[in-house]
Amino acid sequence: MDFERLQTLYPNATLVETPSNESGILCLPYHTQWIKISTNELKLSEIQLLQALFPIKKETKKALSHSIWYQFLWQAKPLPSTKKGNYRVIQFTLSHPLDSENQFMWLETFSQVFPACEDYFFINPTTGILIQEETKNDFTLEELSGVIQALEDDFSIKVFCYIGHFWQLTTDFPKLFHEEQSIFNQQQQTTKNPVLSLPQIALAYYTKTSTEKSFLMKNLKDSLSEQVDWQELVQILWETQGNLSLAAKKLYIHRNTLQYRIDRFLEATSFSLKDRNDLTLCYLLVLI
Repeated sequence: MDFERLQTLYPNATLVETPSNESGILCLPYHTQWIKISTNELKLSEIQLLQALFPIKKETKKALSHSIWYQFLWQAKPLPSTKKGNYRVIQFTLSHPLDSENQFMWLETFSQVFPACEDYFFINPTTGILIQEETKNDFTLEELSGVIQALEDDFSIKVFCYIGHFWQLTTDFPKLFHEEQSIFNQQQQTTKNPVLSLPQIALAYYTKTSTEKSFLMKNLKDSLSEQVDWQELVQILWETQGNLSLAAKKLYIHRNTLQYRIDRFLEATSFSLKDRNDLTLCYLLVLI
Protein backbone atom coordinates (compact mmCIF):
# COMPACT_ATOMS: atom_id res chain seq x y z
CA MET A 1 0.00 0.00 0.00
CA ASP A 2 1.35 3.43 -0.89
CA PHE A 3 1.11 6.46 1.39
CA GLU A 4 -1.52 8.25 -0.72
CA ARG A 5 -3.93 5.33 -0.40
CA LEU A 6 -3.19 5.01 3.30
CA GLN A 7 -3.95 8.70 3.80
CA THR A 8 -7.43 8.27 2.30
CA LEU A 9 -8.13 5.85 5.17
CA TYR A 10 -6.26 7.84 7.82
CA PRO A 11 -6.28 11.56 6.86
CA ASN A 12 -4.18 12.52 9.89
CA ALA A 13 -1.29 10.27 8.83
CA THR A 14 1.86 12.24 8.02
CA LEU A 15 5.32 11.51 6.62
CA VAL A 16 8.28 12.42 8.82
CA GLU A 17 12.03 12.12 8.34
CA THR A 18 12.77 10.31 11.60
CA PRO A 19 10.89 7.82 13.81
CA SER A 20 9.07 9.03 16.92
CA ASN A 21 8.89 7.38 20.32
CA GLU A 22 6.05 9.54 21.62
CA SER A 23 3.33 7.71 23.49
CA GLY A 24 0.16 7.36 21.45
CA ILE A 25 2.06 7.47 18.15
CA LEU A 26 2.53 4.61 15.70
CA CYS A 27 5.59 4.93 13.43
CA LEU A 28 5.99 2.75 10.36
CA PRO A 29 8.91 2.64 7.86
CA TYR A 30 8.07 3.94 4.38
CA HIS A 31 10.89 4.09 1.80
CA THR A 32 13.35 6.64 3.25
CA GLN A 33 10.80 8.16 5.65
CA TRP A 34 8.38 7.17 8.41
CA ILE A 35 4.60 7.20 8.53
CA LYS A 36 3.31 8.77 11.74
CA ILE A 37 -0.25 8.00 12.93
CA SER A 38 -1.97 8.72 16.23
CA THR A 39 -3.07 5.45 17.87
CA ASN A 40 -6.08 7.26 19.36
CA GLU A 41 -7.86 6.75 16.04
CA LEU A 42 -6.78 3.13 15.58
CA LYS A 43 -8.21 -0.14 16.81
CA LEU A 44 -5.80 -2.85 17.98
CA SER A 45 -6.60 -4.91 14.88
CA GLU A 46 -5.75 -1.91 12.66
CA ILE A 47 -2.42 -1.38 14.43
CA GLN A 48 -1.52 -5.05 13.93
CA LEU A 49 -2.53 -4.90 10.27
CA LEU A 50 -0.48 -1.75 9.62
CA GLN A 51 2.54 -3.23 11.35
CA ALA A 52 2.24 -6.25 9.08
CA LEU A 53 1.98 -4.06 5.98
CA PHE A 54 4.92 -1.86 6.97
CA PRO A 55 7.23 -4.13 9.00
CA ILE A 56 10.30 -2.90 10.83
CA LYS A 57 13.15 -5.40 10.64
CA LYS A 58 14.05 -7.01 13.94
CA GLU A 59 17.68 -6.11 13.37
CA THR A 60 16.72 -2.46 12.98
CA LYS A 61 14.64 -2.48 16.17
CA LYS A 62 17.47 -4.08 18.12
CA ALA A 63 20.10 -1.69 16.77
CA LEU A 64 17.98 1.36 17.56
CA SER A 65 17.03 0.28 21.07
CA HIS A 66 20.64 -0.48 22.03
CA SER A 67 22.39 2.47 20.42
CA ILE A 68 23.36 5.30 22.74
CA TRP A 69 23.77 7.46 19.62
CA TYR A 70 20.21 6.80 18.47
CA GLN A 71 19.00 7.70 21.95
CA PHE A 72 21.11 10.87 21.86
CA LEU A 73 20.08 11.99 18.38
CA TRP A 74 16.38 11.09 18.48
CA GLN A 75 15.37 10.72 22.11
CA ALA A 76 17.30 13.61 23.70
CA LYS A 77 19.12 11.25 26.08
CA PRO A 78 22.64 12.32 27.11
CA LEU A 79 25.73 10.48 26.00
CA PRO A 80 28.19 9.08 28.55
CA SER A 81 30.44 11.80 30.00
CA THR A 82 33.45 10.06 28.42
CA LYS A 83 32.25 11.09 24.95
CA LYS A 84 34.00 14.35 24.05
CA GLY A 85 35.54 16.01 21.01
CA ASN A 86 34.31 16.45 17.44
CA TYR A 87 32.09 13.99 15.60
CA ARG A 88 30.20 13.80 12.34
CA VAL A 89 27.29 11.78 11.05
CA ILE A 90 27.57 10.02 7.69
CA GLN A 91 24.10 9.44 6.24
CA PHE A 92 23.37 6.87 3.54
CA THR A 93 20.43 5.78 1.42
CA LEU A 94 20.25 2.54 -0.55
CA SER A 95 18.26 2.39 -3.77
CA HIS A 96 16.35 -0.65 -2.50
CA PRO A 97 16.23 -2.83 0.64
CA LEU A 98 18.64 -5.71 1.10
CA ASP A 99 17.86 -9.00 2.81
CA SER A 100 19.06 -9.31 6.40
CA GLU A 101 22.34 -11.08 5.59
CA ASN A 102 23.39 -8.72 2.79
CA GLN A 103 22.26 -5.68 4.78
CA PHE A 104 24.54 -6.72 7.65
CA MET A 105 27.45 -7.45 5.29
CA TRP A 106 26.98 -4.14 3.45
CA LEU A 107 26.88 -2.15 6.68
CA GLU A 108 29.93 -3.91 8.09
CA THR A 109 31.89 -3.28 4.88
CA PHE A 110 30.77 0.34 4.73
CA SER A 111 31.79 0.97 8.35
CA GLN A 112 35.33 -0.20 7.65
CA VAL A 113 35.79 2.71 5.24
CA PHE A 114 35.74 5.19 8.13
CA PRO A 115 38.44 5.17 10.82
CA ALA A 116 37.36 5.92 14.40
CA CYS A 117 33.85 4.70 13.63
CA GLU A 118 31.70 4.94 16.78
CA ASP A 119 28.42 3.35 15.73
CA TYR A 120 26.34 2.54 12.66
CA PHE A 121 22.83 1.28 12.04
CA PHE A 122 19.82 1.38 9.75
CA ILE A 123 16.89 3.55 10.84
CA ASN A 124 14.59 2.03 8.22
CA PRO A 125 15.02 -0.61 5.47
CA THR A 126 16.94 1.70 3.11
CA THR A 127 18.49 4.51 5.19
CA GLY A 128 20.93 4.67 8.04
CA ILE A 129 23.73 6.58 9.68
CA LEU A 130 27.31 6.11 10.79
CA ILE A 131 28.95 8.19 13.53
CA GLN A 132 32.65 8.96 13.22
CA GLU A 133 35.02 10.69 15.59
CA GLU A 134 37.34 13.26 13.99
CA THR A 135 40.65 11.82 12.89
CA LYS A 136 43.55 12.90 10.69
CA ASN A 137 43.47 9.66 8.70
CA ASP A 138 40.47 9.93 6.42
CA PHE A 139 39.52 9.64 2.76
CA THR A 140 38.93 12.63 0.52
CA LEU A 141 35.49 12.98 -1.07
CA GLU A 142 36.91 11.82 -4.39
CA GLU A 143 38.40 8.71 -2.76
CA LEU A 144 35.12 8.02 -0.96
CA SER A 145 33.27 8.21 -4.27
CA GLY A 146 35.53 5.45 -5.57
CA VAL A 147 34.89 3.30 -2.50
CA ILE A 148 31.12 3.83 -2.81
CA GLN A 149 31.30 2.81 -6.46
CA ALA A 150 33.10 -0.40 -5.50
CA LEU A 151 30.41 -1.17 -2.90
CA GLU A 152 27.70 -0.57 -5.49
CA ASP A 153 29.35 -3.07 -7.82
CA ASP A 154 29.85 -5.68 -5.09
CA PHE A 155 26.27 -5.55 -3.80
CA SER A 156 24.50 -4.52 -7.04
CA ILE A 157 22.87 -1.57 -5.31
CA LYS A 158 23.06 2.19 -5.76
CA VAL A 159 24.10 4.27 -2.76
CA PHE A 160 23.75 7.94 -1.92
CA CYS A 161 25.93 9.18 0.90
CA TYR A 162 26.18 12.46 2.81
CA ILE A 163 29.44 13.13 4.62
CA GLY A 164 28.48 15.32 7.56
CA HIS A 165 30.47 18.17 8.99
CA PHE A 166 32.50 17.63 12.17
CA TRP A 167 30.73 19.29 15.09
CA GLN A 168 31.71 19.61 18.72
CA LEU A 169 29.80 17.15 20.88
CA THR A 170 27.44 19.48 22.76
CA THR A 171 23.69 19.48 23.47
CA ASP A 172 23.25 21.24 20.11
CA PHE A 173 24.71 18.32 18.18
CA PRO A 174 21.32 16.60 17.51
CA LYS A 175 19.88 19.86 16.11
CA LEU A 176 22.84 20.22 13.76
CA PHE A 177 22.46 16.61 12.63
CA HIS A 178 18.74 16.93 11.92
CA GLU A 179 19.31 20.05 9.81
CA GLU A 180 21.98 18.21 7.84
CA GLN A 181 19.50 15.36 7.46
CA SER A 182 16.93 17.73 5.94
CA ILE A 183 19.54 19.07 3.52
CA PHE A 184 20.55 15.58 2.43
CA ASN A 185 16.98 14.36 2.01
CA GLN A 186 16.17 17.26 -0.29
CA GLN A 187 19.38 17.41 -2.30
CA GLN A 188 19.75 13.69 -3.02
CA GLN A 189 16.63 13.96 -5.17
CA THR A 190 18.36 16.38 -7.57
CA THR A 191 21.93 15.09 -7.87
CA LYS A 192 23.73 12.24 -9.58
CA ASN A 193 26.74 12.52 -7.28
CA PRO A 194 26.87 9.47 -4.97
CA VAL A 195 28.81 11.34 -2.26
CA LEU A 196 27.68 14.72 -0.97
CA SER A 197 29.04 17.10 1.65
CA LEU A 198 27.86 20.31 3.29
CA PRO A 199 30.10 22.67 1.25
CA GLN A 200 28.84 21.04 -1.96
CA ILE A 201 25.13 21.45 -1.35
CA ALA A 202 24.59 24.10 1.35
CA LEU A 203 24.59 26.95 -1.18
CA ALA A 204 21.95 25.27 -3.31
CA TYR A 205 19.81 24.34 -0.31
CA TYR A 206 19.81 27.75 1.38
CA THR A 207 19.39 29.86 -1.75
CA LYS A 208 16.80 27.75 -3.59
CA THR A 209 13.68 29.05 -1.83
CA SER A 210 14.51 32.75 -2.06
CA THR A 211 15.72 32.62 -5.65
CA GLU A 212 12.68 30.68 -6.84
CA LYS A 213 10.46 33.50 -5.56
CA SER A 214 12.41 36.20 -7.40
CA PHE A 215 11.00 37.47 -10.71
CA LEU A 216 14.40 38.94 -11.53
CA MET A 217 16.26 35.69 -10.95
CA LYS A 218 13.67 33.76 -12.95
CA ASN A 219 14.23 36.02 -15.95
CA LEU A 220 17.98 35.68 -15.67
CA LYS A 221 17.65 31.91 -15.49
CA ASP A 222 15.47 31.91 -18.63
CA SER A 223 18.23 33.66 -20.53
CA LEU A 224 20.77 31.18 -19.21
CA SER A 225 18.62 28.22 -20.28
CA GLU A 226 18.70 29.19 -23.96
CA GLN A 227 21.84 27.11 -24.54
CA VAL A 228 22.02 23.60 -23.10
CA ASP A 229 25.80 23.60 -22.71
CA TRP A 230 25.88 26.90 -20.78
CA GLN A 231 24.80 25.36 -17.49
CA GLU A 232 27.53 22.73 -17.73
CA LEU A 233 30.03 25.48 -18.59
CA VAL A 234 29.09 27.50 -15.51
CA GLN A 235 29.06 24.41 -13.28
CA ILE A 236 32.54 23.28 -14.32
CA LEU A 237 34.06 26.75 -14.08
CA TRP A 238 32.63 27.11 -10.58
CA GLU A 239 33.93 23.70 -9.50
CA THR A 240 37.40 24.47 -10.84
CA GLN A 241 37.38 27.98 -9.33
CA GLY A 242 37.82 29.58 -12.73
CA ASN A 243 40.90 27.57 -13.65
CA LEU A 244 40.61 27.44 -17.47
CA SER A 245 43.10 24.62 -17.99
CA LEU A 246 41.41 22.37 -15.45
CA ALA A 247 37.93 23.32 -16.68
CA ALA A 248 38.87 22.53 -20.28
CA LYS A 249 40.17 19.13 -19.17
CA LYS A 250 36.91 18.34 -17.34
CA LEU A 251 34.87 19.42 -20.37
CA TYR A 252 37.12 17.38 -22.72
CA ILE A 253 37.77 20.39 -24.94
CA HIS A 254 40.79 22.49 -25.90
CA ARG A 255 41.52 25.56 -23.80
CA ASN A 256 40.98 27.78 -26.86
CA THR A 257 37.54 26.22 -27.39
CA LEU A 258 36.69 26.97 -23.77
CA GLN A 259 37.81 30.57 -24.21
CA TYR A 260 35.57 30.85 -27.28
CA ARG A 261 32.57 29.58 -25.30
CA ILE A 262 33.26 32.03 -22.48
CA ASP A 263 33.40 34.88 -25.01
CA ARG A 264 30.11 33.75 -26.57
CA PHE A 265 28.53 33.56 -23.14
CA LEU A 266 29.63 37.13 -22.42
CA GLU A 267 28.18 38.42 -25.69
CA ALA A 268 24.84 36.71 -25.10
CA THR A 269 24.34 37.37 -21.37
CA SER A 270 26.64 40.29 -20.48
CA PHE A 271 28.15 38.13 -17.73
CA SER A 272 31.88 37.43 -17.70
CA LEU A 273 32.60 33.98 -16.31
CA LYS A 274 36.16 35.14 -15.63
CA ASP A 275 34.79 37.57 -13.06
CA ARG A 276 34.20 35.96 -9.66
CA ASN A 277 31.02 37.92 -8.92
CA ASP A 278 29.51 37.19 -12.35
CA LEU A 279 30.41 33.51 -12.05
CA THR A 280 28.86 33.30 -8.58
CA LEU A 281 25.59 34.81 -9.79
CA CYS A 282 25.45 32.49 -12.79
CA TYR A 283 26.17 29.52 -10.55
CA LEU A 284 23.21 30.46 -8.34
CA LEU A 285 21.03 30.52 -11.46
CA VAL A 286 22.18 27.01 -12.33
CA LEU A 287 21.19 25.84 -8.85
CA ILE A 288 17.58 27.07 -9.07
